Amino acid sequence: MLGSHGDYRWLTSTRHRIDNVLTLCPELVLGRYLAVTSCDSGPLHLSEVQRKSGWESRDRIAYSPRITSFDLLPWHGLYDEWYVLEAPIDLGGIAVGSGGSASKSGRVDVFVNAAEFIFDPGNESMADEFWRQIERISPFAYVSEFDAWWLTVVCKDPALFAAIEHRFHTSVH
Repeated sequence: MLGSHGDYRWLTSTRHRIDNVLTLCPELVLGRYLAVTSCDSGPLHLSEVQRKSGWESRDRIAYSPRITSFDLLPWHGLYDEWYVLEAPIDLGGIAVGSGGSASKSGRVDVFVNAAEFIFDPGNESMADEFWRQIERISPFAYVSEFDAWWLTVVCKDPALFAAIEHRFHTSVH
């Protein structure tokens, strides 16, 4: 599925995973920062090597240094959610009982862990909460992988989004 919302373009794919995004479009993350709100359904637990390379963890969110190589990227499994940022910002922490409470608390909801939220414009209440959060954070991009079969990519840059869409369409799996 493809769509747009405000300044953002989005796509979902059941044929691609986060690794495919990184391989096909490294410019999505290289030179930018990550805020990881979910890694395998929970917080990203940083290794000593990650901490020494500049990663920090605050209030259940892991923040990267500037991504200069894939070696700085975290392990990712299923139910992962990344905000790609152009500059380091503090997201304020994960909302307790994610699913709509964040907009009132200044915190963030984790959408990838909500089974009822598979990025679908037909799921209006969760989609509305998602877009409010995206507009508030204003990330360069959002990437999530729900289970092993549902990738979502949201991007603010129209040229990069077109490249992602094209590269996904022409990649063979």
